[in-house]
Amino acid sequence: MNDKGEYGDPHQNESAYLRQTLRSGLACLMEYVLLLPAWILFAAFLRPPEFPITGLGLLPLLSLLGVLLGTRLRKLWQRGAVALAVGAVYTAAALAWAGGVSALGLGNAASATQLASTVVVLLQTAALFVAGVFCSLQGLTVRNRQSHFRLYWVGLGLYFLAGIFFPRIEALQATVPLITWAGVFSLATALFVTNHQFLRYSSQAGESGERLPAGLRRHNRLFVGLIVVAAVLLAAGVGRWIGSLLWRMLQAIVRWLTRPQEPVLPPTEEPEAATPPLEPMLPAEPQEPGLLSEILNYAFYVFGGLLLAALLGFVLYWLYKNAGEYWRKAIHRLLNLLRRESAAPEQAAYRDEETSLLTWESALQGWRRMGARLLRTGKSSERWEDMRDNRERVRFLYRLFLRKERQRGFSLKPYLTPRELVEEIRLEAAQREEAVQSARGGKRKRVGGTGGAEKIGEAARGELEAIVDPLLQLYYETRYGEEQPGDEEVAELRRRLAR
Repeated sequence: MNDKGEYGDPHQNESAYLRQTLRSGLACLMEYVLLLPAWILFAAFLRPPEFPITGLGLLPLLSLLGVLLGTRLRKLWQRGAVALAVGAVYTAAALAWAGGVSALGLGNAASATQLASTVVVLLQTAALFVAGVFCSLQGLTVRNRQSHFRLYWVGLGLYFLAGIFFPRIEALQATVPLITWAGVFSLATALFVTNHQFLRYSSQAGESGERLPAGLRRHNRLFVGLIVVAAVLLAAGVGRWIGSLLWRMLQAIVRWLTRPQEPVLPPTEEPEAATPPLEPMLPAEPQEPGLLSEILNYAFYVFGGLLLAALLGFVLYWLYKNAGEYWRKAIHRLLNLLRRESAAPEQAAYRDEETSLLTWESALQGWRRMGARLLRTGKSSERWEDMRDNRERVRFLYRLFLRKERQRGFSLKPYLTPRELVEEIRLEAAQREEAVQSARGGKRKRVGGTGGAEKIGEAARGELEAIVDPLLQLYYETRYGEEQPGDEEVAELRRRLAR
């Protein structure tokens, strides 16, 4: 039966052969379903009218015969010869079932009509022969297509074209429901097969798929099955029904919340026997609703608003749990925006000079400062009088010190700490002094004319050394601690910087 039959257990080989034959037969039936639009066209236009449509049921039997013979016929010419023979036998049986050649329209008639009938009969006979050869070859070669899934996408393309053109052809309109449900079945099968193939490819499980855990396969098939069922329900109109139901419910809630106040109708009076002369009717004064009615109206509005808010919150929660990463990030940003707090009146310790946290107060203050910069001309509005306490005054003096050093030509590196920055300034000042000393040794006459400037520079460096240590000490205490500098220390530091 197979190549290993004469070496293995006969019972095992027989069971394996039966399983393989059953599997190949089911694959042939699936291919029939995938090519159903083509078979419908064949039955509608190429089948002889005298040949009953039930006779097409012999074609799957030809495929099964090809499956049974496929294990014994290895060579291509053998399979081709068997397919031609089976196609000829099927054509002869179909013609005999239809009542012979004479029953197909050939007889004593005019020459032109007989010629046209002969051409039609020959075309229909050729179509039956091709169908028989095709089905037998399908069964003979089905084992070679077990790992190829291109036919699934070809079949889906046929169903797509059939869904477009079959409703517009009168002879094929009755087959539209069959095409619809067969197309849904083909699409679901294609999804399952390609998904399982991709799963085996991703896990490197090979053709057998033995490496895939049973739980993983079951979960994967269940997930794909739910997708297919949801797609079928949406295509059948369930989604439109659910959407229309929700829309009607929302309209009913809105109409109930915005309904007008029902006017109080006056009681009907019985007509009197003698009607008095008509007098001009004055418009009745509208009666104001009572207190209880107003309370109930407001309660209904509040209840409706809470109901809509709860519905909106439930929708957002469902999107957060089940939607994609984009919706989750968007909801995270919204929640972070709503959770932001305003700045505390007393800043915590270790507060840096710059913060990256956004608060509404800082944003408004930034907009005010930007508007002030656009409207004013001149120097900055940062003044000593605007400082609230000595901690801010010390930081103001530190910024003033940095501005003065930048004006003197020193490069300030913002990534350094204040102490490292001062050391850089001292190092750069020492390098400048060395450059001046070397220039003085080469050009004594020229340097002699600038002795006053050098003395001024040395005096400035001396003042720098005198002010840097107390400034750094106060700055570190105010920036990284909670101590409040004294007024005399801050005033003395300001006097030294103002020189």
